Amino acid sequence: MKRNYLKESSLLQVFNKSYILLNSKEKKKLKLNILISFFAGLLEILSATTFYPLVSIIIEPEIIERNKFIDFIWSILGNPNQKAFVIELSLIIAITLIVSTVFNLFSQILAVKESSNAQERLSKELYKKILDMPYTWHIKNNPNVIRNVILNNLQLWNKNIIRVIPFISGQISGILFALICLLIATPKLGAILVFTSGSLLTILLKIVRRKSSTLMGEVREKEELINIFITESLFGIKDIKLSSRKNDFSKIFFKLNHTIIRNFASASNWNLFPTFLVILFGQLSILITATALFLIGIKGGELAAIMAIIVLVFSKIIPLLNRLGSSLNNIANFNKWINKISSVKESIDNEKPDKDYNLFSIDKKFTWNKVIFSKIKFIYPESKKFVFNNLNFEIKKGYHYAFVGFSGSGKTTAIDLFLGLIKPNSGEILIDETNLQSIGLKNWQSKISYVPQEPLISYLSLRENIAFGVPVEKIDNKKVISCLKKVNLFKLSNSLSNGIFTNLGNKGVALSGGQKQRVAIARALYKNVEILVLDEATSALDNESEKVIQKTLKNLKNEMTILSIAHRFSTIRDCDCIFLLENGKVKVQGKYEELLQKSSLFKKLANDKQFIN
Repeated sequence: MKRNYLKESSLLQVFNKSYILLNSKEKKKLKLNILISFFAGLLEILSATTFYPLVSIIIEPEIIERNKFIDFIWSILGNPNQKAFVIELSLIIAITLIVSTVFNLFSQILAVKESSNAQERLSKELYKKILDMPYTWHIKNNPNVIRNVILNNLQLWNKNIIRVIPFISGQISGILFALICLLIATPKLGAILVFTSGSLLTILLKIVRRKSSTLMGEVREKEELINIFITESLFGIKDIKLSSRKNDFSKIFFKLNHTIIRNFASASNWNLFPTFLVILFGQLSILITATALFLIGIKGGELAAIMAIIVLVFSKIIPLLNRLGSSLNNIANFNKWINKISSVKESIDNEKPDKDYNLFSIDKKFTWNKVIFSKIKFIYPESKKFVFNNLNFEIKKGYHYAFVGFSGSGKTTAIDLFLGLIKPNSGEILIDETNLQSIGLKNWQSKISYVPQEPLISYLSLRENIAFGVPVEKIDNKKVISCLKKVNLFKLSNSLSNGIFTNLGNKGVALSGGQKQRVAIARALYKNVEILVLDEATSALDNESEKVIQKTLKNLKNEMTILSIAHRFSTIRDCDCIFLLENGKVKVQGKYEELLQKSSLFKKLANDKQFIN
C-alpha cells in the first residue's frame, strides 16, 4: 500500500502526465523556456557574485596586488587608477544586474503566456470533444465533475505546474551556481555545508510532501463532492425547503467544508517547515562560514569581501530554495487534480466520438417522407437488460404521433434513437430506405427541434432564449414576436420590464413551469424545423395554455411532423397515431378511440390517474 502511494504521488509522474497534456508545439516552447529560465537563474546569482571585486577594493585598495582574480580583471580593463577601476566595475555590475532582471522578467512573462495559451487550447479542445461525445458517454459522466475539470483543474494545471516548470529550472540553476561559488570560496567547509543541508532538506521535503499530498488529495475528493452537493442543493432548493430537512443538508455541507478547510490549513502549515528551516540554516551557515574563515587566517578586506559575497549569495539562494521547495510541494499536492484531467481526457480519447455527425455538412436540399424502425435492438452500456428486442414502427411526414406506456417501457429511448442521440445495437433506422448513419446526423438533426419536460432556459433575454444560439445582432425580432403569439406568450412579453429584451434570470426564474415550456416550443417554431419532438413538454401547462398549444400544434400538423411522449392523455386525443410500448416492442398502435376499444392495457393507462388531465 505504501509503495503504491509513493508511486502515485511521484513528482515525475505528475510532470509526465502534465507534459503529455501539451501538444508538440507547446512542448517545444516549454523546452525553450526551460533553457531561458535556466540561464536567467545563472544570471541572477552571477549578478550577486560580481560585487566581490568591487567590495574588496573599496574596503582594501591594496588587495589588487595580492588577489590574482581581481588583478586579472584590473589588467583586462587596462590597469586604470583606483577611482576609474571602481567606476568601471560599478558599470559592469549595473549592466549585469539590468540584463539579469530583464532576462528573468522575460522568462516569467513567457512562462505565463505559454502556460495560459496551453490552458486555453486544452479547455477548448476538451469542450469541443465533450460536445462530440456520444449521448451514452454523457449519461455515464457527472456533468458537475466535467465542469470542475474544465474550469478548475485546468487552471491549477496552468498556474501550478506548466507555468512553474521553467521557474524550477531557473531555481535549480541558481542554486547550483551559488553552491559552486560557495565551494570555490571555501572548498572543505562548502562541501560539508552542501552535504549536510542537502541531506536534511531532502529528508524534510520528502516527509512534508508525503503528508501534504495526503491532505490535499482528500481536499480534492471533498471539493468534487461539495461542488456536486452545492449545485444539486441550489437546483433543488424548493424540495429542500419543503422537506423540513434543511439542518441535515447543512450538516452535510458543514462536514465536507470543514474537512476541506482544515486539511488545506494543515497542508499549508506543513509547507511552512521547509521555509523556516532554510532561513535558519542559511543564517547558521553564514555564521559558521565567517567563524571558519577567520580561524584559518583570512582577515581584513579579503574576509569582509568574501563575507559580503556569501551574504549576497545566501540572500539569493535562500529565497530560491524556498521557492523550489514550495514549487515541488505544490506539484505533489495537485497530483490528484492532474490525475482527474488525465482520466477525463483518457475517457474521451477511448470513446468513439459521433464522427457521423461531422461527416456531412448540412444539405439544405435534403428532404424526407418517412422514417422506418426495423428490427431494432438496444441495450444501454453496463446494463444486462435490453430496452428493445424487436422494435418496429413507421413515422410519416406531416402527421402527429405519440408514444405511451408505463414507466420503463422505453418511450424516451425510442425518441433518443429517433433523434440520433444513441445508436441501435442491431437493426436499422431508415430515412426513405436510406440508413440514418449514411445520411449524416448533422443533416437529420437540423430538421428537428426537441422540447424536453424541463427545457434549458438561460439567464439571457427572452428574445435570445427563443432564438437560442443565434448571434444577438442577427435575431429577427418580428419573428420572435410571431412565435410568442403562437404559443400565447405575447401578453407575458409585454408585461416584462424590457419586453422581449428582458433577462429571464437564472434558469428562467421569472417564468412559471408552463411558460418555460412554451418558450421552448417558441424556440422550435423560430428554428423553422420540419420535426417537433415533445418529451412530456405540456405536462406543466395549465388548461388554458394547453388548449392554446394544442391549437398551435393542430395548425402546424400539415407543415410539421410532431412526436410526443405523452404524460397527459388529453394532449394526444387528436394524434394521427399512438404507439403503445410494452416489453421492448410496440404492443399496439392506432388512434385514441380505436386503442380504447381494442387494447385493455391502453384503457388501463387512460384510466390511470397520473395520465388523466
